[in-house]
Amino acid sequence: MYITHLSLTNFRNYAHLELDISPQHVVIHGNNAQGKTNLLEAIHIISTTKSLRATNEREIINWSALEKETPIARIFANVQRENGEIKIEVATRYNCSGPITKRIRVNDIPHRASEVVGQVNVVMFAAQDIALIAGPPSIRRRYLNLINSQTDRHYLHSLQQYTRVLTQRNSLLRMIRENNANPNQLEFWDGELAKHGSYITLRRYQAIGKINKPAQEIYHKLNSNDENLEIVYIPSLKQANHTLRQLQAASLENELQEAVQQSREREIAAGTTLVGPHRDTLRFMVNGIDMGTYGSRGQQRTVVIALKLAEAEYVRAEMGEHPIVLLDDVFSELDAKHRNQLLELTLQLRQVIITTAEPSAISKSFLSQSTQFKITQGIIEQL
Repeated sequence: MYITHLSLTNFRNYAHLELDISPQHVVIHGNNAQGKTNLLEAIHIISTTKSLRATNEREIINWSALEKETPIARIFANVQRENGEIKIEVATRYNCSGPITKRIRVNDIPHRASEVVGQVNVVMFAAQDIALIAGPPSIRRRYLNLINSQTDRHYLHSLQQYTRVLTQRNSLLRMIRENNANPNQLEFWDGELAKHGSYITLRRYQAIGKINKPAQEIYHKLNSNDENLEIVYIPSLKQANHTLRQLQAASLENELQEAVQQSREREIAAGTTLVGPHRDTLRFMVNGIDMGTYGSRGQQRTVVIALKLAEAEYVRAEMGEHPIVLLDDVFSELDAKHRNQLLELTLQLRQVIITTAEPSAISKSFLSQSTQFKITQGIIEQL
């Protein structure tokens, strides 16, 4: 799949933009703080309906538009898929006297966010993705949720149900701790937690299993050495490893429910659920060394790049077509050899949109095969 047109209104530093995009490789360059990352963020929102950067939806609305009574940030895109064109619109409305509201349309028909996720597949690398290696486990869980939600609608449903169950169960645990509820009330929520949690755990394990091999191969190509990358999925349910290897969903559900029940006294004392996929994590090992603890920044960056390109291959295998790949400032901190190796790998992908502050870092031969744009203060011109 590939995006053919992007329209922005009052989004970040773009008051208005109409941009036709090449179906293959695109290079966007400009100085820092001109709007390169904002452009890729908009494309990513079309895929997930949410911003990876904003802590508050208000942040994505152009500051000058906030002076209006009801400012709206609008993203609209035409995307070509194997089975035809799809049009997606995400409009975020800010009201000073009320909550922020979001309107999502697919081919002019209103949709819920959960119905849109997965219709346009996007894989994005951004500088902050190094936190996938060295940051807290919550970032790695968010990554696992993102890749699985795009490729498996049932996973997204299970995740939504699991989050609801977790909230209710934690509230009940606190009430029991304060002698305001009966511990027997946990039985129903234990079952629901195990049902949805076991599916989430199993799908995460399967996804990482499929991503591991291409990530290892890509890492080898980027480094041209004998270092071996392994991505290890670590469920909070320790006894689940054997069951996961056997891919036994029913057994995993039973084991999770049993583990939750065995942890009941500790959970009541803590007032929170201690076992389940909300406590899973990943480790990135190179020759048996944990990159989160001992990896250099350069190693961590290379691992994340390998992970993202392997993710693109995983999405292609699962969905039957290449995702749109967004590489934001990917060449920063890479030497010429690594840059050229990365560019060679991107030639195997369908549509790749690359941003850089240093176009000289990209080989002339690659640039000659790409559509080039320059951004200056939110104004884009094709070169």
